[in-house]
Amino acid sequence: MHRVSYSETDPARIPPLLFPAEIVLEQLDPALASVAELDRAELSLVAHALDIRQREFAAGRVCARRALLRLGAPATALLAEPDRSPAWPPGIAGSISHSGAACGAAVARRDTVAGIGFDVEPATALPPDVWDTVLTDAERRRLGDFPEPDRSILARLVFSAKEAFYKCYRSAGGGWLDFHDLDVRLTPASDVMEVTARKRLWEGAPRVDGRYALTSQFIFTAFTLAPNAIVTGAR
Repeated sequence: MHRVSYSETDPARIPPLLFPAEIVLEQLDPALASVAELDRAELSLVAHALDIRQREFAAGRVCARRALLRLGAPATALLAEPDRSPAWPPGIAGSISHSGAACGAAVARRDTVAGIGFDVEPATALPPDVWDTVLTDAERRRLGDFPEPDRSILARLVFSAKEAFYKCYRSAGGGWLDFHDLDVRLTPASDVMEVTARKRLWEGAPRVDGRYALTSQFIFTAFTLAPNAIVTGAR
């Protein structure tokens, strides 16, 4: 996983270079979204949520529809799977994420990408009380090579990478992954991360592409899985 260059002109802007060329990315500040843009069935999914949650949901669905249209796919109502992830149209892989002013949707056709995982997190410290849940012992030891406050921000980056990786795996048809099923390695002297799964997840994939970007306000992580991957874990 390689760090992507970014501009601080707009720290909430999702760098398009997070994704390969075959993936379409759309983004929108949730403050500019309205539930009036939602289909009735979509609205029912957040009818009892707080206003801010409804706007975030609406922004994600608006981004998804715009991306699907650019891809030449039907931009119909986007409902939810049992695990609450978006129910993408047949033949489409996608991922939605949002945090504060940053929200985006990434989509592609499954004949070009088997799975997509995308995550946005605030560039703030990962709370110490969740470190044991999120981080392996090896990750905790390696993070000790970094000074504070960088260490706690990078712990959040590890969390985001695992979230994005899991979304990619689920998008490709995989099942449940625990945080400790994945090991993220940071190299102190460079902007490189390596993600290793502790169990067999797929066959036939020459690579799983991952990239990340940091701004003063946000952490962005993304993974894409090659189209010839065969996922070993069922939904």
